[in-house]
Amino acid sequence: MVQAQSDGELAEIISDPDAPSALDAADGLRVWRGLLATADLEFQPDDDLSMLLRLLAEDPDILQDSSGGQWPVKEMVARLNRRFPPPSWTDDRVDNAKRRLVNWIQRLKRKNGLDAVELEALFARVARQHESGGEASPARPPQSEKLMT
Repeated sequence: MVQAQSDGELAEIISDPDAPSALDAADGLRVWRGLLATADLEFQPDDDLSMLLRLLAEDPDILQDSSGGQWPVKEMVARLNRRFPPPSWTDDRVDNAKRRLVNWIQRLKRKNGLDAVELEALFARVARQHESGGEASPARPPQSEKLMT
């Protein structure tokens, strides 16, 4: 399983602890909200991937506290078991959800011909559309922004 590079890319999409300004921080939150809105269209709320994303959204520091680019799987297991009882989360289950999340993001990039920065921009645009009450969604964006999931 190749994780280091993919984990780094995902962690970069999820949070940027070095954001130098409030504008960058706001954009980072929009990227997050757009990622969550897009994932909500693709995955059921009780899907492991959705539950993992909710944990990361509600507690983004969990990745910032990790060292060496590795995700703190044991801590994630403990928090997921507290948040989503009964406690059935294991290291393998978290690793599987993480792998599915990374693969889904890679598939979005590949199918839509996007690099990481372009995908972040697309997620931010989705969030802005939701903020403004816009009708466009990741499933039906304007033709120039068609996103294939």
